[in-house]
Amino acid sequence: MRVSTASFIGSATCNNVTLRGNLIFERQILDSTYAQGLSANPVDYLRNLKFSAEYVYDHTYALNVAWFQLTGTPDAFVYSTYQNLVPNTQGFIIDAVITQPHFDGSGFRCCAHWRGLLQAIVARMTSKGFAPSSLAVSMVVRTSASA
Repeated sequence: MRVSTASFIGSATCNNVTLRGNLIFERQILDSTYAQGLSANPVDYLRNLKFSAEYVYDHTYALNVAWFQLTGTPDAFVYSTYQNLVPNTQGFIIDAVITQPHFDGSGFRCCAHWRGLLQAIVARMTSKGFAPSSLAVSMVVRTSASA
């Protein structure tokens, strides 16, 4: 198995940007499985590619967008439950985090802002042919104890 990873972290006064890329190339030696008739090939390959970008503002708001793709060798026995008998899949992940919600008397106004932003991103991606299977919005409320 070969693994290649690259990352970039940029920082300004209250802005942080992180870009990551990851490529995993896996060679599966299936001699025993092939001899037992449980694999169509004595050797299968998997390739996993992932890119992600994260933006953090003022250590409070974070947005992470990631895209992944998994491809591999067709195998009628190992991947018999997969369409086209291959492990191929791709998708994206969107994660938004608020670590210190700001109360303004009307509730979590910032949450409505993030929800609207995520809905706009999903609408744009859907119009380009991507169909999200799920959308996660995370919120962590940090409290401090008084002395």
